[in-house]
Amino acid sequence: MPPSSLECYGWKSVSNDIAELARQLDAPRIILGGHDWGGAVVYRCALWHPELVTHLFSICTPFARPSRVFLPMDKVLEKAPQLGYQVHLAGPEVEAAVQTKKQIRQFLNGIYGGRTADGQVLFDPTTGVRLDRLPAIGKTPLLTDRVI
Repeated sequence: MPPSSLECYGWKSVSNDIAELARQLDAPRIILGGHDWGGAVVYRCALWHPELVTHLFSICTPFARPSRVFLPMDKVLEKAPQLGYQVHLAGPEVEAAVQTKKQIRQFLNGIYGGRTADGQVLFDPTTGVRLDRLPAIGKTPLLTDRVI
């Protein structure tokens, strides 16, 4: 059970949070940008708060018009199989396999581009984390030991 209602994480709620943050910062108009899922948020925020957002940019996220019809994840994956990793990350398997500091370090190295000695990656967007490769993942140049 999540600590808060899942409604707190919906497009409308997050868009309202952005609007409230702008209000508290005394910013009557904002330029809003996002990447990946944050990119999807900026589109919704501009739709729900057009008086607030003067410009927006979104990296790696095309616009998808709002729908009144709920689309279950299996149907989403038929249209966008590259989102299959979300099913894997939402399940219990990754959390159960990544527990120790060493495993967390290997996981982060793998997510940020570390590879096995023979060049295999840890992450596949259609299936998720290749946990069988976790012990063999090497360092990534993107993270220092201080970070992980």
